[in-house]
Amino acid sequence: KTFQELLARYPHRGILRYKLAVARLASGQRDAAIATFQSFHDIVSDDANHFLCKTRAQEILIRLKGVAGMEQETEPEQETQAHEDAIRLTAAAQPLLTPLLPAGSSAHLHATPSTYGWKASKLKH
Repeated sequence: KTFQELLARYPHRGILRYKLAVARLASGQRDAAIATFQSFHDIVSDDANHFLCKTRAQEILIRLKGVAGMEQETEPEQETQAHEDAIRLTAAAQPLLTPLLPAGSSAHLHATPSTYGWKASKLKH
């Protein structure tokens, strides 16, 4: 009841919404808890706590789907999601930078001994 009152006052606080859902789940109100966990999708926020709670809520919903036998997504939606995931993963796998030197050659990345002695790095930079 306290979390409901606080959530009514501060609807965009993700931690309150998350704690309310966990309290409902612990008290046996599974349907109300699932509805509260799903309500994270309706609110867009860039708050770090909200994003963390939204991620945790998604994980809990996935676990509850397996336990409760909730309806699964339709197959076309699963295919489009799998296709989007594949595109994202292949884009991430491509190298961001290409090497400028040909294969087998090397470059000195650190200072090497110089004829100028200890002043070499100061003269160089």
